[in-house]
Amino acid sequence: MRRALEKLNYPGHWTVDTAGSEVGICRTHEFSHSISPVAGGKFDVTCSKRNVVSGNNQRVTQFCKRGVTQKQAEKVVADFKQFVVTGK
Repeated sequence: MRRALEKLNYPGHWTVDTAGSEVGICRTHEFSHSISPVAGGKFDVTCSKRNVVSGNNQRVTQFCKRGVTQKQAEKVVADFKQFVVTGK
């Protein structure tokens, strides 16, 4: 079992920065996400990546959602985290 686990190679990982925010690291990018409450008990999810070399920020529109329930928002963030770790 140990040898099988040692063969796994994921390009990304998540950590916590000094401010207590989750930061995804994958190759030359840092990833972040936020969930913001909006009217009616709904939430907006914003996921972004920053190029470490150039400093340019870009939204990852595939994972940015507006007006979703809290459960849907948490699912989007979980999928985003998996995307960063696996690179897919």
